[in-house]
Amino acid sequence: ALERILNGSMMVHAVRQQQHERRVTYDKIVAAMLKNHSFFMQHAAAFSLERYEWAWAILESRSIWWKEANEPARHLVPMLDFVNCKELERGMRHHYTYMDKDGKAKTRAALKFAEGDEVVDFYGHANHVYFLYHGFVLEENSVDCLLWPRKDRQLVCIDPRHAAYDETFAAHVAAIHLGHNDTGPESIQAGRLEFLQSLERRLTEHPKVEAEVQPANRREAMAFAFASLEIGLVEKLVESFKASIARAAEL
Repeated sequence: ALERILNGSMMVHAVRQQQHERRVTYDKIVAAMLKNHSFFMQHAAAFSLERYEWAWAILESRSIWWKEANEPARHLVPMLDFVNCKELERGMRHHYTYMDKDGKAKTRAALKFAEGDEVVDFYGHANHVYFLYHGFVLEENSVDCLLWPRKDRQLVCIDPRHAAYDETFAAHVAAIHLGHNDTGPESIQAGRLEFLQSLERRLTEHPKVEAEVQPANRREAMAFAFASLEIGLVEKLVESFKASIARAAEL
C-alpha cells in the first residue's frame, strides 16, 4: 500500500530502509538472546519482532534531544512528550530543552498560552522527518522542504521558498548532473532546467489519488497526507523554476 500511495517519493525507500534496519538489529540482538538465554526463551512472546518495533517507535517518537558534553543526546521525559507539535504562527521559535544546574530538564513555551489552551511546541523539522519518525505531518510548516536525490547519491532538501533563484544550487546541479565545470549563466540556466525536468518527471510518477478513496487505517491516512503535501511542494517548485528560467532568458 505504501508503494501505491507514495510512488515517486523518496519516502518509499526511506520507510523500507527503516524497516530493514529494525529487522537486522532485532535479529542481531534480540533473536540472539532468545536463542542463548533461558530467561528470554521462557518469555519469548514478550520479545517478538512486533513488540520490538512498537518499542522502537515509542523511543523514536517520544525522545527529547538536548546536548550533553556538546553532543546531541536522547532522553525520555514523561509529560513533556505529551506536548503536540504545531506551528501556530510562521517563524515560531523551535523547540528547545536544556538541563539546568539542578539536573532538571527545562523547556519554555515559545508563545504565551492562556489558561485552558492546549500548549503546543514547534519541533522545527520538515514533514518527511515527522512522517518517518513521528507518524504525523503538518499542513502548516514553514521549514518544509523536498527531498531530492542528486546523481552523486547525496540527498538534499530543497527549500521551495528560495531554491529557484539560488545560483549556487543550480551550478551544483549542472556540475554533478551535466558535467559542467563552470558557474557561468549558461551553466546556471542548464542546472535549473535539469532540476525542473526532474520535478516534472516526479509529478508523472506520483499516483493520482481519487477523492473518494478512503484510507484503510491511520498509517495509510498519514501516507496520503504526506503524499499530498509533497506533491504540493513539487508543484510549487515547478512553478518557481519555470519563472526563474523565463526571467533569466529575458536578461
